[in-house]
Amino acid sequence: MCDSEIRKVFDRWAAREMQTRGKLIAEVPTFTAKSVPSPADRPVPASQIRDWRHQRLIFAARYKRRDYFPAFQFENGRPKPIVGRLLHLLLLVRPDDNWFCFYWFVGANAWLEGDASPSAIMDTDQDAVTVAALHANDRISD
Repeated sequence: MCDSEIRKVFDRWAAREMQTRGKLIAEVPTFTAKSVPSPADRPVPASQIRDWRHQRLIFAARYKRRDYFPAFQFENGRPKPIVGRLLHLLLLVRPDDNWFCFYWFVGANAWLEGDASPSAIMDTDQDAVTVAALHANDRISD
């Protein structure tokens, strides 16, 4: 395969990847760093969001030069503790791959009953989601 053919294949893959990312951003409720709601009827300060992100208590996925924070990781204006524990496991092998995290949280997972998505059951079955996260970096995970 010559370089131009490889480039065409890569360009098609990249275009499909951007379509998939755009679809997720449109379908999964998200916030920007300035729009995460707090119980005080005003957004959580962006500086607090940056701190939580730096501590890996939450994550954001970058799309079209903007960071999007999936809403499922927040409760009452704070990070859900389970998210930080899961991120610790997910980012062991891929420390900078936030799209991997986004896909993992919202995708069907064979480690979970009924192939549920981790985000759908992480509030009700933290043990099962933790086991699934332990296998997220297996060669064959889900």
